[in-house]
Amino acid sequence: FLGGAQSVGFDDIERVEVLRGPPGTLFGKNASAGVLNIVSKKPGDEFRGFFDFTLAEGVEVRARGGISAPIIADRVSAGITAMASHYAGNVRNVFDGEKVNGFDRYGVRSRWRFTPREGFELLLTGDYVWSKDTAPQGVVTRTFLTDFPTNAVRTFPAFATALQPVTAGEENRRINSNYETNVEDENFGLAAEANVEFAEHTLTSITAWRGWNNTQLQDQDRLAGPIIGVAQLHDVGDLNFRQWSQELRIASPADQRLSYVAGLFWFEGKNREDYRRETTVLTATARQVTNGVALYGVTNRNLAVFGEANFKLTQRLKLIGGLRWVRDSVAYDFARTSSSPVADAGLQTAFQAA
Repeated sequence: FLGGAQSVGFDDIERVEVLRGPPGTLFGKNASAGVLNIVSKKPGDEFRGFFDFTLAEGVEVRARGGISAPIIADRVSAGITAMASHYAGNVRNVFDGEKVNGFDRYGVRSRWRFTPREGFELLLTGDYVWSKDTAPQGVVTRTFLTDFPTNAVRTFPAFATALQPVTAGEENRRINSNYETNVEDENFGLAAEANVEFAEHTLTSITAWRGWNNTQLQDQDRLAGPIIGVAQLHDVGDLNFRQWSQELRIASPADQRLSYVAGLFWFEGKNREDYRRETTVLTATARQVTNGVALYGVTNRNLAVFGEANFKLTQRLKLIGGLRWVRDSVAYDFARTSSSPVADAGLQTAFQAA
């Protein structure tokens, strides 16, 4: 499961299932508290389509649509959905005059359904989404300094002066930042699902691969430049995540007195993260620039065997039994370097932001 991929905004949904927990005895990766299962429509033998357009206050534009149609009658059908949205934002950066706290998102997904013979179905799915959000590091409502390590709080008039022409306050909707804070995401994936019917049973194979690239730029000091007492902190973070999964599942007919599901599940996810910070310290006589870099990664592997059986004692009473065996392994690495010749305890600056 890839959380970053769930903001795609497609709207070709057949049904939403709220499943009791734990569903780990039925399919997929374990989830002890239950599952919200969103099922997309399969391409079929009839042409269908939809389109939705929204124009909201503040010039927020959203559009999405899709079509589905047979390619070869009773053999091949395909569908494609796409979406796009734009919002300039509702916060003004006085440093460059641009609006921030907005977004741009574009995406496409295609599904192909092959049924070359009775009792066999193959579904192929591919999707790609790009998004950029310009949420600022914070809109300053008031300023103060927290001394480290005593945590003593005191006023900081120098910061209020450096923030001008922006005035901190509860109604403030402006920033003064010399660094474009934003988050850029790429989400993409491929999946293949095969269903084969034999001897009144259904054998299902699901093979999937997903990727997520994330780049973050953050102006931690929220100012147009360094001032004495507050270092300029500019951060860049890059994350690359890939995951693979394979599931094999067999299911008996559900209308028998004894019905069951059994399967195997394998999952592997890897992420590499690279975070860099450039720190500029200004004093009455000098300007010092240092850089710090943190490199780390995590690899998760999951292997599981699961199964569940249902036995109908009467029309109104049923016995349910299930089990899941899981083996998890996690490996990680971490390295951090800095060009600063000394440890920087200094002052920790805090701002209350909305």
